[in-house]
Amino acid sequence: MSYQNTVIVGNVGREVISRVTSSGKEVANFSVAVNERIGDEEQTTWFQVTAWEKLAKITAAHIVKGQLVLVEGRITIETWSDQNGTPQAALRLTAHNIRFLGSKPETEAD
Repeated sequence: MSYQNTVIVGNVGREVISRVTSSGKEVANFSVAVNERIGDEEQTTWFQVTAWEKLAKITAAHIVKGQLVLVEGRITIETWSDQNGTPQAALRLTAHNIRFLGSKPETEAD
């Protein structure tokens, strides 16, 4: 039996984009920046997070850019070529749990 569980803690990098698939499932996507200090340098790793169904609804209603979150889920690497044929890659975390840490950051509208 195999099992994978990845846990990240970081700040939401962009507003949640939610939609309903052609099969009627709700999905929400957003990015999370995880900052780590390695020696004297700070390194940022970006994760593209996907939440489905009930978790997607909660995510779309409550997550805002800049918010500190903990996300647990299964990680995959997506690869593709851009318009110029240059290979690209992204870390995709399919969430099964999201915890809101701290309070929502204030926005200009608040």
